[in-house]
Amino acid sequence: MRSSIQVSFQLIIYIILEDIYFICIRFVKSLNQRTNHVMLLEFVLNSVSLASGTIQLVLANSASGLLSVLSIVVLVLVQIFVLAWSANEISIAGLSIADAVAASKWEEQTKQVKSLLLVMMMRAQIPIGLTAGPFFQMITNSALMTVKVAYSYMANNYQ
Repeated sequence: MRSSIQVSFQLIIYIILEDIYFICIRFVKSLNQRTNHVMLLEFVLNSVSLASGTIQLVLANSASGLLSVLSIVVLVLVQIFVLAWSANEISIAGLSIADAVAASKWEEQTKQVKSLLLVMMMRAQIPIGLTAGPFFQMITNSALMTVKVAYSYMANNYQ
C-alpha cells in the first residue's frame, strides 16, 4: 500500500509534467502561427531556385559555370532537407509523448493520476508541427514535394 505522501508526490510530478507538456504545445502553436506563411514562401522560393538552378546546370557551357551552379543547387537541396527534417522532428516529438506515457507504468498509479495521464495521451495524439500556410504540414515528405515541384517547373519552362 502506498503512503499518502508518496501518492501526493507522484500527483505533483504528473501535474508538473502536464504543465510542461501544455507549455510545449502552446509554444509550437505560437511558432506555427508566426511562421506558417514564411514556410510557404520558403517552399515556393526553394522550388523556383532549384528549378532555375537545374535549368542553368543543363545550359552551363563552361566548367567554372557548371561548378558554381552545381554548388548552388546542392546548397538549395541541403536547405530544403534541413528545413523539412527540423519540422519533422517537431511532429515526431509531439507524437512520441503519448508513446512515452504509454510506456510508463501508468496503470499502476492512482485513479487521479491515471485520468491525468489518459487525458495527456489523448491530447498527444493530435499532431503538432509547422505548416506551410494553410496547405500542408512540413515533414520530410515536404522536401520531396519541393523537389517534385521544382522538376515540374523546370520541365515546363525548359521545353
